[in-house]
Amino acid sequence: MLQSLENIRNYKIHAKNGDIGHLKDFYFDDKTWQISYAAADYGNWVLGHRQVLIAPSHFKHVDWTEGKVDVDLTQEEVEACPGIKTHTPISQQHFVGKIFNPVSPEFEDREMEAEANMAPNPEDEYLCSVKDTEGLHIEATDGEIGHVLDFMVNEDTWEIVWMVVSTHNWWPGKQVMIPPERIKKVSWVERKIYLNMTRQEVKDSHP
Repeated sequence: MLQSLENIRNYKIHAKNGDIGHLKDFYFDDKTWQISYAAADYGNWVLGHRQVLIAPSHFKHVDWTEGKVDVDLTQEEVEACPGIKTHTPISQQHFVGKIFNPVSPEFEDREMEAEANMAPNPEDEYLCSVKDTEGLHIEATDGEIGHVLDFMVNEDTWEIVWMVVSTHNWWPGKQVMIPPERIKKVSWVERKIYLNMTRQEVKDSHP
């Protein structure tokens, strides 16, 4: 069954010995469109909060009625999961470059320099944040056509099957679903996703 990642965000995480935190984001590989990690927040106002990464292989059941995800980990094992800084999505690697003057003609060079200084994990070359991707503009072969609204994921395999695109600026109230294979490239500098489709093809896509 397909589910909306937007709907799953903020679901409670239910460990073997009780609730511990909430889901905050999902990281996916933009070559395979497979969810690699869920970013989870746990803690309280006394101990403070920490974000960790949980692989979907630990998800045993998603309760869509109660809004929680059962994991095969104890609370202590969740706390021991890798912190979010161990894997940095490419969208957040680019953000470091953007804090330089964006109107400078040297912006692109500075962005590259900032990325180099971060020394990102090589495994993160294709890692993207769902939260950062939502809102990116969609560029068809003949012009802009909307923005990313959501992603639909197969709850058994945790593979992204559809990208939900809002085209309300062109067709009021219109939302369409685009398969990942129609994505040509993602530009974090321009904050755009380029498709190998025309605007009319997008309009005629699966509603």
